[in-house]
Amino acid sequence: MVTLKQLDSQLSSSTTSQSHLSSLNAPIEGLFLIDDFISEREEFELINSIDLCEWSGNGIPPNPEMKRRTQHYGYEFSYRYRKVVQNLGKLPTFLDFLIKRFIEKKIIQPIEEEYPNMCIINEYQVGQGIMPHTDSPEMFGPVILSLSILSSCLITFTHIQDSTNQSIILLKPRSLLIMTKSSRFDYKHSISKDAVEYYNGEEIKRNRRVSLTFRTIMEFNENDENMGKGGCKFNNNNVQYKLTK
Repeated sequence: MVTLKQLDSQLSSSTTSQSHLSSLNAPIEGLFLIDDFISEREEFELINSIDLCEWSGNGIPPNPEMKRRTQHYGYEFSYRYRKVVQNLGKLPTFLDFLIKRFIEKKIIQPIEEEYPNMCIINEYQVGQGIMPHTDSPEMFGPVILSLSILSSCLITFTHIQDSTNQSIILLKPRSLLIMTKSSRFDYKHSISKDAVEYYNGEEIKRNRRVSLTFRTIMEFNENDENMGKGGCKFNNNNVQYKLTK
């Protein structure tokens, strides 16, 4: 991944990125939010591609114990054992345009070895959230990218050593959250299970939300039998959605 110093400089100085950066009410060092990172058409095509692939969780392996549905690409992460357990190969082609845009926005360098090599797609239905946590610094690289689609929600950042030090950020559909530096290592982040939330006096009604979180695996020892595969297993449902606008 691009170094943190370079990322700060690029996101602050790039006219392309700067015009899309949201001002955060309580900014945390290394935390960036880019609204409308993708278009409505791209969101529509992306969720169609995702829903044509097989979901796990809710009793379906891998990770059958998970209450929410997930898809893992690049590497498979075991929530039970809290570690990466399998190299799945290349990321699926429907994510190519996002990697290209990460490069265009100067979020990552155009060097294949430094691309995010893992993407976990999580589905959050109404009443589902995620407990406060910090992504393992030993396992994952210094930059975490998370794209939200379909529905808004609030994400809370709580300082590890001071629980009164909190920041609440509104994640809109099609927004990209970038966690580096202090936001990456010194804070836990969480999403509540509340069906209705409030942000600056605005009512936020939760609906189905899907997040795509890109990480870089620091080190993983496994043979290369899966390295050329990539893609996804397709389900038998011909999923189609209507673009509302």
